[in-house]
Formats: sequence, C-alpha cells, structure tokens
Amino acid sequence: MTKDSPETSPPPARQRRRRGQGGIEVRSSDGACRGHYRDARNERVRMPWCANQRDAEEQLQAALEELEAGHALSVGGRTLRSWGNDFLEARERDGGRNKASEHALWNKYVLEADFIDWRLEDITSRDVKRWLKGLAAKKTRGRGAHRFASRARPLRPLSWQTKTHAVNLLRQAFESAIRDEVVDEGFTNPCVGLRFKRPPQTTTPTNFFTRTEIESIQRVAPLGVLALLEFAIATALRQGEMRALRDEDVHLDAEVPFVHVRYGRPPKAPTKSGKTRDVPLLPMAVRALRVWYDFRATWCTYNPRGLTFPALRGGYRLEGRFLGRHHAEIWQDLLNKAGIHRHLVWHDLRHTGATALLGGYFGHKWRLEEIQSFLGHTEIETTQRYAHALQETLNEAARATSGDIQQAGQEAEQAPAPDLEEMQEVVDPDAREGEATTELDPELDPAVPAHRLQAPGTIGCARTDSNGRLSASKADALSS
Repeated sequence: MTKDSPETSPPPARQRRRRGQGGIEVRSSDGACRGHYRDARNERVRMPWCANQRDAEEQLQAALEELEAGHALSVGGRTLRSWGNDFLEARERDGGRNKASEHALWNKYVLEADFIDWRLEDITSRDVKRWLKGLAAKKTRGRGAHRFASRARPLRPLSWQTKTHAVNLLRQAFESAIRDEVVDEGFTNPCVGLRFKRPPQTTTPTNFFTRTEIESIQRVAPLGVLALLEFAIATALRQGEMRALRDEDVHLDAEVPFVHVRYGRPPKAPTKSGKTRDVPLLPMAVRALRVWYDFRATWCTYNPRGLTFPALRGGYRLEGRFLGRHHAEIWQDLLNKAGIHRHLVWHDLRHTGATALLGGYFGHKWRLEEIQSFLGHTEIETTQRYAHALQETLNEAARATSGDIQQAGQEAEQAPAPDLEEMQEVVDPDAREGEATTELDPELDPAVPAHRLQAPGTIGCARTDSNGRLSASKADALSS
C-alpha cells in the first residue's frame, strides 16, 4: 500500500472561507464536523453533524447554493430557533395562559439543544432523545436560586414535571409547524412517543386541608381572611378567577345562589378551559360572602371596577399574593397558629373544596362527574386525582368505629326506642309549619362568636341555613 493511496490519505486541510460563505466546525470529542451559515433572516444556521469534513463541506455548499437561488425560506427552510419565536408569539396572541412559564422553559432548556439552529426537517427522533438524556442529567438549584445565592442551595435534578413540560412544549412546536405547513408534507413529529417516565412514589402527597385542619383555621383566622378562605374552599375557584370576579356575576338572590365565572384572571382573560360556567354557592359560601360584603364596606371604600374581592385601594389583587403584599408572612402565620406544619399554598384550598365534595364534608357526597362540572375540568382524568378523599373518609370511619360486633349488639339492645316525632324534626325541620328551626345564625345570634362563621365540626351541615337557603344536596340536584 503506497503512501499516497486513498485509504491512508490525510483529510483535507481546513481552509478559511470567504465572509458570508459560512464555515466548518469540528467536534473535539470524536472529530465530527458540521457547517454553519447565515440565512436570509441573518440568523445563524447550524447543519447536522457529519462523520467527516468532506461531507460537511458538501452539505454546506448545497445549503449556500439554495440560499443563493432564493429558496432558503421556502417550505421546510425554517430553523427551530426562528420557528420557536413565531410559535410562542402565536400562542400568546391566541390567549395562552402560561406565556411567562413557556418562554422560560423554551429559553432555559430548548435553546440549549444542539439542534436549535438546524432546519426543522433535519431534526430526527434520535436528536431529540439525545436532548432528553441531557435534560435527565441536568441539575438546578431550584426556583429563585439567584435570590438566595448566599445560602448556597444544593444542586438537585430537574423535577419530572419540569422535564415533561419542556418535552410537551417542543412537541407542540413541531405539531404547529406541521399544521401550518412550514415543513414538508412527509415530515413526522420527532417528539411523538417520547416522554419521561414518572418516578415511583414512596409517600402519598397530601395537598389539601383535612377536616380537622379546616376547623383549626376557622378558630384562629381573622374575620376578613376567614371569609376569603371559606369562600375559596366552598366554591373551589382558582385564585385568578377570584381576583377577576365582579359583583355583577354574583347572584345571591337567585333560587339557587351562584356565581358566573367569566374570566380566568384580570382583567378579562378567558378561563383555563376557555368556557364560562355557573358555580352554585353552598351555604358555607353564602355565609362567607355576606360576611365579606359587610367587611368590605368599611375596609375598601373605593372599588370603581365593581370587583368582588378588590385590593385595599380598589385594584386587582396581586397574582400569587392574594392576601396582600405580605401574603407569605400572613399565610405562614395562619398555618402556624392553626398547628399545621405541612407545606400548603393558596391553590390547595381548591383541592380542599374538591376533596370536601367527594368526601361528603358538606353533608352530601358528590360524584366525580358532578365535581368535574363544578371545577370546570375538561377531562374527567383531571378530576380523578381527588379520589384520595375516599381514603381519608375510610380512615375517619375507622377511627369513629369502636368495639366489636357483640358489644355493638348489646348496646343496641339496651338503647331506648327512638322518638318518631323527634326524628321527624331532625329529618325535616320545615315539617311543622310555623315552628322555627334550632339552627343558629352566626350573623345575628349573640351566642355565636363574632370571629366565627360557623362552629367547629359543622362543616357539612346539610339543612337549610338561617337565611332559608337550600341544602347542599338540593343545590346539587338543581345545578346538575
């Protein structure tokens, strides 16, 4: 074999290309090469990696000829970077709710991918899998780490939810490119079927307030804060929906009191599902709302927008700070006074409301389909996560059960016969016409403490309230 044979000839020496003709870069780890150039938008375009420099040169030359012929921006000529900007802007114009988080995911995780400057058709499933491996190995110090730099927060892997959101956003970007015919007709989404496996769980997260914790909060919360908390639990409205709620959408004088939810967040953004809905007000919500109206009359005298829950000066409440600028301090102090030492946030009040309906805290157990309509969920699978209330109901029933079968039988034999007339009074308080019920009115009766909307343990009272409102079961029957 001669020295100058093709098998042993060295690779061609790298030559500096003229300005505007792109260039070739070599990867030091394995010697792979790829070209790069500027397209008609003056955006940097990186070609896919090639095994040797000769293939990279040919690939780059073909791209430059296409650019010179004026076809670089034809169908299939967009890069992921340029298309990603248009994709995010289009989602924002269409009323996307999570524009800030989507931009953050794209800038922090998608822009660092090797194929960000490739043409969309050149990105394959193998390239996306390589990017997923990088995400799996990536570590972070958590949200807001720049504000706690002095505390030296330890690095930890990205959460499963963050990685899943990043993959879903990239998948939607490719789907949008296919739908808008930005890529060739035969192009398939390289993200189809790719997802992160959910890590196994060894503990059951409890992101809702239990019945005992609700009663503890009712004992220690100030009047105004308690009205907000009880309304949030009894209606299960999202924080943004409460911030945008207006008095004109509250119908307390209807046969079945309800609120008409039109907006998902201020000032007039659509709801998360894109649909309006009517939420019937349970007696607990009606009492809390009446107390809040009395409190608001002296606390906030300027309310030009007619907001149901305005801020102190009449504006919208801050996102993530529903209780004011010192929301975190007020919330944590409330949890500490109530003896709650778990991590719970305001949105968990919505989970608590759904759990209370499913577990029968209000005196009647709702079905999942009814709770789905009450919460405004599009898919029933989203509502099924509240099935953990069933386990808590079983635990409470077990704690309330004592003795064995023989003891229970003996107690039943020794118990006196029930009074049928007394039972009729309990079952149907309106059976005797003209007789007043024994239920206390927390707004009028001086025996009820002023800082309490209802006594501990009465969450779940199924009878009519002091204002003659319908019970939760009847309201549910009329609203379904």
